[in-house]
Amino acid sequence: MSKGAEVSVDNRKQILISAPPFVNQKAVFREVLDELGFSAHWGVSKQQLSEEELIELLPKFDGWILGDDPCSRAVLDAGKKGNLKAVVKWGVGTDNIDFGALQELDIPFSNTPGVFGKEVADLAIAYLINLSRHVIKVDNSVRSGSWLKPAGFSLADKDFAIVGFGDIGQNISKRLQASDVNVHVYEVDSGKTSGVERITIHNWPEAIGEMDAVILACALTPENINIINSDVLSKMKKGAIIVNVSRGGLISEEDLVESLMSGQIGGVALDVYQVEPLPELSSLRKCENVIFGTHNASNTIEAVKRTSNTSLELMSKFLSGDFRFGA
Repeated sequence: MSKGAEVSVDNRKQILISAPPFVNQKAVFREVLDELGFSAHWGVSKQQLSEEELIELLPKFDGWILGDDPCSRAVLDAGKKGNLKAVVKWGVGTDNIDFGALQELDIPFSNTPGVFGKEVADLAIAYLINLSRHVIKVDNSVRSGSWLKPAGFSLADKDFAIVGFGDIGQNISKRLQASDVNVHVYEVDSGKTSGVERITIHNWPEAIGEMDAVILACALTPENINIINSDVLSKMKKGAIIVNVSRGGLISEEDLVESLMSGQIGGVALDVYQVEPLPELSSLRKCENVIFGTHNASNTIEAVKRTSNTSLELMSKFLSGDFRFGA
């Protein structure tokens, strides 16, 4: 038996829940799960279960609420051969989902869009302020007995770019505008920006050399893998900062390390990485001007409760036959 989850058997619908924030607050949802007629089986509290663990586990369950676990064809095929009837992605990003396999296997699916844009935007701004005012460096200096007083830079009147203008990007924009920042948006869907005031819209990566900061808040797609690469980095304003609260695959980490080491890029805050958890041998660890996160931007008590309740509501509708694929 895999150690990826605890499994027991009863007469209720069997649900595997492997999204770590949900798992970490499992005690809060016992009553709701009982009311829905679900028997929840919890993945371990880590970033994700492995494909091998899921292939063994998933056939035992009627539904699966996942985080960033590999929702691959092999995993879904194993589930379909067993009891799997529906899949819900806890959260927004779906780059780990094999949509073709879901459709071919006729497995109902939905993510939970629009559930934590404010929370992710809050952390993006926290990262920006930390980078612009060297908050962590000052804190570390005091702890070590020093009294560091580095000069930072003001947010007001700077040009900050947001890549992606969905729920997260729009909430970041509101917070930046409150700080008197000149907001620029790179977004292919003009419908999201129509009627929004005080922003300038660009096609990627035009005018990238004018930006004091770039904040990544877009989905990861085959078309935008490594959009932050050596060519783009070389065109950016010297000393500019980058914040990524989206997906690690948007940045070529090798190219980023070179730009950080050379001083072309002034600082970076990364909540996400190409490989998670960040490998011990990653060259990013050698860079002093990096703030590291743990893919944790959405993890507040309120956001987890909101997203978990939404995912349970969707699963209940799927298993009762009310919804189909992509609801």
